[in-house]
Amino acid sequence: MSRDPSLFARTVQETEHWLDELAAASDLGDRSEAYGALRAVLHRLRDRLAATEASHLAAQLPTLVRGIYYEGWNPARVPHKVRDWDGFKAEVEAEWPGAARHDTDRAIEGVFTTLNRNVTAGELDDVRAELPPDIAAHWPRS
Repeated sequence: MSRDPSLFARTVQETEHWLDELAAASDLGDRSEAYGALRAVLHRLRDRLAATEASHLAAQLPTLVRGIYYEGWNPARVPHKVRDWDGFKAEVEAEWPGAARHDTDRAIEGVFTTLNRNVTAGELDDVRAELPPDIAAHWPRS
């Protein structure tokens, strides 16, 4: 592990880039709203995956985003059994304080698009393969 302090600046910069991408793609307005959406969607996605696949996805996230992703995770309680888009969306809305002010479908798909731009296609294929078809169908292809 590197002890280079610039790693902190780099992960903050990468995270800000992700938030800016998401805010633009989902018309969320600012990084604060994008952060709320990113956090809620990543948590719901993480909890829908088997622990091994959740860890594989995490390995490709910027360090700061990885910390957000793992916040509150209990690998003994996954995968969560939400089987359809409406259930997935309802869980995101329950966790995201900004959901009432935004189009949740668009925000979720914006997070998926941000992942498409920043995570390898092979890893995303593995993630989508673990999702129920109704949820995977909402994941835009890059």
